[in-house]
Amino acid sequence: ADEAKVAKAAALLLKARRPLVIVGKGGAYSRVERELAQFVDLTGMPCLPSPMAKGLVPDGHPLCVGAARSKAMREADVVL
Repeated sequence: ADEAKVAKAAALLLKARRPLVIVGKGGAYSRVERELAQFVDLTGMPCLPSPMAKGLVPDGHPLCVGAARSKAMREADVVL
């Protein structure tokens, strides 16, 4: 990956007031459940799984915003 682009993305995420992580079927194919849970827990960023990624973050997880999908997307200031 281009280090400058990674640094820019990291800076945007660090400055975000309402970030949102969207994970799709690529995450499901890659089996990233554990890594995603660690990332979400460590950063405190809410996560929105697509229908194809449902279950990567349990629906009952406090940072899973699947039930409030429209609100989360409307209010996010940075999306990863």
